[in-house]
Amino acid sequence: MIKTKLFGMRPWATPIWKPLHPFAFGAVGMFYLMWVVSDGLSNSEMFRNHPANPALRYKKDEHH
Repeated sequence: MIKTKLFGMRPWATPIWKPLHPFAFGAVGMFYLMWVVSDGLSNSEMFRNHPANPALRYKKDEHH
């Protein structure tokens, strides 16, 4: 019988990073690609002055 500690390290290792690293890299890559595409489309000529553009909501008004 293998003795285990209640809150310590167990004698067997559970692989978490090794089987899941492709999904983590894929998630980071998809997040970056979606960020670039959405930023590019929101700054396009067609959508630049559209009222639904979120960049216009947070733009400060220039007083001078």
